[in-house]
Amino acid sequence: MKIPKSKKADQPSYEVLKVADISYDSQNPREYLYWLEIQCSRGKISKREFEDQRFHWFALSNDDTAGEGYQRVQDAIVTVGFIIHPIIVIRIKSSKYICIEGNTRLSIYKNLQNQAQADTGEADTKWDTIPAIVFTKLSEEVVHIIRRVSHFRTARNWTPASRAKYISDCLTKENELILSKQTGFSISELWDYKKAWAMYDKYIIQEAKKNNDKPSFDNFSIWEEVAKKGEIQEVVMRKGGFLELAKWIRERRFKRAEHVRQLSLIEKNKQAWSIFLKQDSKSALDFLGLKSDESLSFLEQIDLFEKRLIKWKGGYDFRSGHFGEHINDRLKGLVATIGALFGTKKSRLKKQARNRK
Repeated sequence: MKIPKSKKADQPSYEVLKVADISYDSQNPREYLYWLEIQCSRGKISKREFEDQRFHWFALSNDDTAGEGYQRVQDAIVTVGFIIHPIIVIRIKSSKYICIEGNTRLSIYKNLQNQAQADTGEADTKWDTIPAIVFTKLSEEVVHIIRRVSHFRTARNWTPASRAKYISDCLTKENELILSKQTGFSISELWDYKKAWAMYDKYIIQEAKKNNDKPSFDNFSIWEEVAKKGEIQEVVMRKGGFLELAKWIRERRFKRAEHVRQLSLIEKNKQAWSIFLKQDSKSALDFLGLKSDESLSFLEQIDLFEKRLIKWKGGYDFRSGHFGEHINDRLKGLVATIGALFGTKKSRLKKQARNRK
């Protein structure tokens, strides 16, 4: 069911509604991704099976820890006996509603109903009704604001794929500034999300539909990294294009999403590239003697940076040409920054560097 359009909002009321009368928000990105999974891999299923699968989808897509966040919320609701924060719904008929905020809590209530039926063979009326803030009229813009405030940069974040889908649908040149303010993302980050979703839709979702396969939403962060960095895109194009990248992702070649940032380093070494294609990114980085920067301690990152400087120094003449002048300027700035941060004079840093050689 679709949310009815309205130019203005009315005054909401607090009510306790029957769970059976409330539908999920079909425009919720997680709901959309759930539908995609069904369409790509399951085809037609019964209404009961659809609801059962819907619970599992909300549980597993609630955060990055395979449903742990969902379980924590459910445990809290069971302990208290009800939800502390009412869901927000729009009345579409005399006794029918759409939940625009609180789909996960609604899913938990329906799951608790099913659990009681399965455990005792009898329905538990305790979970038949749910507290709600009810609107009969709500403008589309207010609906979007509620979604953005509830699911961006909060404890109830949407997953990266859900965020990107939503941003892709909403973002235009005209609204980029207000969307940036409401979501907390910079304008460039918003457009990166939109670009990442376009890639993901074309090379993962559409291919999955063709092959009746299940698209994997847990690897979307890789596409985020690719969308941000032209250097990664250049490597991908040299090595077969984005369909090839999609193949590497399906084959789990990237052990961690951030490993894609080091794809150009892997590409430069033939043996490392061969290891990447036959094994995975971690094995290739191990061969190169590197780790993902995010997994290193601060001291390890300093050591790694020093090794990279020595390696680059041997490969470039920093004293000649515009490129060399640029590198020298950046290195001088880096030395000054280190001195300012740690109270170390440049001369002392240079002496320490000479002593290491």
